[in-house]
Amino acid sequence: MSTVVDLRDDAEQVSRAAADYFIRAAREAVLRSGRFRVALAGGSTPRRMYQLLAEPERASQVDWSKVDFFWGDERTVGPDHADSNYRMARDAFLAPLGITSAQIIRMAAEKADLAAAAREYQVQIARMFGVPADGPPPAFDLILAGMGKDGHTLSLFPHTQALEEGERWVVENEVPQQQTRRMTFSARLTNRALRVLFVVAGPDKQPALAQVLEGVSNPSEYPSQLISARETTWLVDRAAAGALKRTRPVVRRPVLLAPSILAADFLKLGEEIRAVDAAGADRIHIDVMDGHFVPNISFGAVVCQAARRATTRPLECHLMISEPDRYLDAFAEAGADSILVHVEGANNLHRTLQRIRSLGKGVGVVLNPATPAGAIREVLELVDLVLVMTVNPGFGGQSFVPATLSKIRQIRAWIDEYHPACELEVDGGIDPRTAPLAVEAGANILVAGSAIFGAQDGIPAAINRLNGVSRV
Repeated sequence: MSTVVDLRDDAEQVSRAAADYFIRAAREAVLRSGRFRVALAGGSTPRRMYQLLAEPERASQVDWSKVDFFWGDERTVGPDHADSNYRMARDAFLAPLGITSAQIIRMAAEKADLAAAAREYQVQIARMFGVPADGPPPAFDLILAGMGKDGHTLSLFPHTQALEEGERWVVENEVPQQQTRRMTFSARLTNRALRVLFVVAGPDKQPALAQVLEGVSNPSEYPSQLISARETTWLVDRAAAGALKRTRPVVRRPVLLAPSILAADFLKLGEEIRAVDAAGADRIHIDVMDGHFVPNISFGAVVCQAARRATTRPLECHLMISEPDRYLDAFAEAGADSILVHVEGANNLHRTLQRIRSLGKGVGVVLNPATPAGAIREVLELVDLVLVMTVNPGFGGQSFVPATLSKIRQIRAWIDEYHPACELEVDGGIDPRTAPLAVEAGANILVAGSAIFGAQDGIPAAINRLNGVSRV
């Protein structure tokens, strides 16, 4: 479980960040499983986010035919009523995008028997996810949530019966303080989600937000405290966050690009390195392969030496080789600014990292996709950079492995807690589609090869494209 507070300047910036978060979550889900299942929120705060998602620039970034839309709560009004959560999302978002009726699973909360309607919605959810309606709840890819000035979320209001629900996924709820009834997801269903995104803006939310995030546990009084999904993100503006004392908002690091020359044209390697340098690359990534640790042979220290003559940008040498200790001196002498070694390839990782440090070079440690994050925990404080491979190393042009995103998030959490100066890099399958996913998970350096050197419209355009989609 992780909770992140992302602070933005004002409500407009919160809405824009929420729209971009939605897009990244959709892309990741489609990449992982082929569909994106999201529960939308009602109220006034999400409306601007929906409008932004419907604009051409953002709408073009999602395959909307692969998205299924649900609602986290609904008022007891018809679908065309001005107070309907469904109607708000339909008018601002779904209708402009041409979403088909088969993709829209709305709550029929206008029915006289609200308890029966809640049971029917639970059955609909189960059918869409392909799970039994009387078993554990399924995991939505994303549930959008707001927070009222009384600390409620969805239609889980203070001191109401729905707060006590421990079995049902969807429940009816009597809300006497609003003189109304609602249908709502229960905390049980909400907490099964892969992600919950709270969108909170405005000074009237300030007291409740401080209590929810920093007060004693009192979910009966502040129901938003009940929500703790696998990843819970609070997107808040400065007006809402003004009373927070202990919460440390996430620090959005600059995102750096490290073109991998493995994908360059070797016939004109110096020319290609100078081209990415001029186009704004932040460093040059040199993939060294020995045909033993990985099933390919690339190049050695001589190429690093040649690259050094072609650029003043930092050179990072990624040693995908067995017995890396034998070659550390050679790469240091060839002009490497940092040397990266694999957890899986070093016989004594601690000693290898110390040796790199003694040579006066930046120290990096690398994990393959199948290697758990915990493999670097004991050496994290010794390194300047952790590189997570998002493909199996050995060849360029492979497809991004979406399962590595959870590893990136875990390592980012450790870095933020134990070694904030450390950088987090990703390598493999990075392109304009996958770069935002890696950045959102916590990476701040992107290694890209084919997406830069293989671009039909040239290196400068490719680098501008990656910069545009990753530096949100």
